[in-house]
Amino acid sequence: MCMDVVLWVISVSAFVMSLASWVLSLIHQRRNLKIRIVHHCSFKNYFAFYVSFENSSRVPILISQIFLIADDGSKFECYFKPRNVYDLRKEINNIPEPREIIKSVKLPLALPALGGDSGYVAFSSQNIALPTLSTGVNFQVQTNRGGPIQLSLEPGPALDLQEVLRS
Repeated sequence: MCMDVVLWVISVSAFVMSLASWVLSLIHQRRNLKIRIVHHCSFKNYFAFYVSFENSSRVPILISQIFLIADDGSKFECYFKPRNVYDLRKEINNIPEPREIIKSVKLPLALPALGGDSGYVAFSSQNIALPTLSTGVNFQVQTNRGGPIQLSLEPGPALDLQEVLRS
């Protein structure tokens, strides 16, 4: 009789521990993506947001698409291929210096487990005006893990890249 009670206690405690382990692994492996806009710049044919992506889960995440949602609700997709955000050519004493080229991120963007990345996300501004930045910028991010993520982010300060890179 005493042996039956001991075996029952061991089996119940093993069940509870395995259930707790299963629940904790689900919590650690869920999609936990943090996105933040560091600054933004506006150019003639496009505008760009310098965005920081942080994957806080223990499973890699692949960002496949990023949409900018305008104030009227229409969606605009960011450029898939890297685009020159800024191309700086300097001359010192009439001698050309090496060019400094800043490019946007290439999609799909793979974020490792517990890792991150940052870069410019560029959108064409030919069809839309820059969203009202005082109320925030609305993004929709599509990943390989679950449905799309709707985000309303603070735009960060406006930055004049020409001024920053020339100094």
